[in-house]
Amino acid sequence: MHRLFKPSLAFVLISASLTAFADTSPKDVYKDIQAIRVKAFADARAAGKNPDFAAIDAEIKAKAEAAVKDVSVDSIAPKDAYDWARIYASAGQHASVCALAHKFLTTNPDPTAKFDDEMLMMTSCNALGEGKMLESTLSQVKPTTSSESSQLASVTAYEYVDTIEKTRGVNEAIRVVEEVSKNLVLTDPGADAQKGLQAEKDRLSAMKAAVPSDAELLKLITSRLQARNDSVKFTLVESETELLAKRGDSKKAIRVVDDYVKTLTPDSRILRSANMLKTRLSLPGNPAPALTFDRQYGDFTSLEALKGKVVIVDTFAHWCGPCKASFPSMRKMYDQLKDKGLEIVGVTNYYGYYGKDRGLDPAAEYAKMADFRTEFNINWPFIFGPKSNFENLGISGIPTTYVIDRQGKVRTIHVGYSTESFASFEKEVEKLVAEK
Repeated sequence: MHRLFKPSLAFVLISASLTAFADTSPKDVYKDIQAIRVKAFADARAAGKNPDFAAIDAEIKAKAEAAVKDVSVDSIAPKDAYDWARIYASAGQHASVCALAHKFLTTNPDPTAKFDDEMLMMTSCNALGEGKMLESTLSQVKPTTSSESSQLASVTAYEYVDTIEKTRGVNEAIRVVEEVSKNLVLTDPGADAQKGLQAEKDRLSAMKAAVPSDAELLKLITSRLQARNDSVKFTLVESETELLAKRGDSKKAIRVVDDYVKTLTPDSRILRSANMLKTRLSLPGNPAPALTFDRQYGDFTSLEALKGKVVIVDTFAHWCGPCKASFPSMRKMYDQLKDKGLEIVGVTNYYGYYGKDRGLDPAAEYAKMADFRTEFNINWPFIFGPKSNFENLGISGIPTTYVIDRQGKVRTIHVGYSTESFASFEKEVEKLVAEK
């Protein structure tokens, strides 16, 4: 009979505290593996250093690999499958995670355990590029709480949808987003605010903070809970409308935003983001809005003066990590295509600080940005202007990049940066530059 777990010398060397794995539950194994991260973060904090994430991940993976080395997936009992699946996930063995997660579902787990298992399975499906499995599971997964709904909306919009679109097509990705939206479980702001009133009063008292009247505090908590609901829904609205725009159905995308806005109160914290999304959806196919500025680095007069060339408008800030990460890729593309008719103009605002320097007026911040330009070797012009530039462009997050054709019309808009997404973006720009 095959043993469920046979300790190996390699694993004993890695973790002397787990020398008898045959008698150790998978829950304890997983807890011990996760303790690596907790200890590493605590040690880094005590030493005043940043955690070495790569080293931490490598240690966790090595320990998880040793833990599953002599385990047969087929021999794992269904009741233990989820706990072992978490260990296999730490080892990066995603096919085994999927098999174990499916096995655990045969035990008819309670709704919370089922949701956790499905989320784990979908993470591995996504890592494997299994769009069909993702599509099938997302169409059925049922969160039971608002926190589960928030988690599901986030990973669907920011991770799973891309995989489904690549493997199953944009229409299936849209359908899945709509299904997830229907299955959300949101909080009841009024009722839940009442339930949480005393806990909030106790929290404020413990902090020795002023405690408002019950009526004021209820209003505050209700507003906070409503904002959470609005944000969860908007995550999926934004994802759906971007997919609709890719399909060439901007009119429907705008209707989806309009319908969502009708559910918001005039003081909703998410209203501005929704309006910015609508503006962004309205731009493709239309002339790019004019840019206003009072200072600049490099030679730029107006977008109008650049008609006849392909123009990239790149919105950024000196504090934005992804913006700065994009500059080497942007510079390489610019150097290759500039002589063929590509221009780039960066657009930024004044933020009142730079690095450790605070309380800077616009002139002082502008002067500091000379160092920024040198540090990141930016060889295209960038301008400083009012926040109305970002409003007119529908900016809700940076970097957001606009591709403008030779006729001065916005062709496409890209939000965020990654090396993978930039590769397809560059091909799009190359194709547009080749157009005459």
